[in-house]
Amino acid sequence: MLCCKITITYKTYFVILVFQEFVKQLQLSELVVARAHSLRFKFQDALSDNGSEGADKDVEHFLSALMEKPEVTVIGAGRGPAGRVIHSLFAKQEVCAVICFATLFSELESY
Repeated sequence: MLCCKITITYKTYFVILVFQEFVKQLQLSELVVARAHSLRFKFQDALSDNGSEGADKDVEHFLSALMEKPEVTVIGAGRGPAGRVIHSLFAKQEVCAVICFATLFSELESY
């Protein structure tokens, strides 16, 4: 039977800790990029439907601010390009919630 002894020194342990921290930072970076892609995908209609360059800049500014801060001001409120997208996202979520509730309720009635 083969037996080997593994000795971990403080230097090796430190390297392992540094590598683990690097992996955590890499995972956080991937998360930020995925969130940015998700926001860009959700707001692509607002970016493509606008005819003016100023509205595109407003949406781009809104998206970058949304990635940095938990609360941002929506330029043009509900009537602006970003506001229309946010309104449609909330409307879709509400429809999904009603469908899920109705499905759950009908399943409970069957018991």
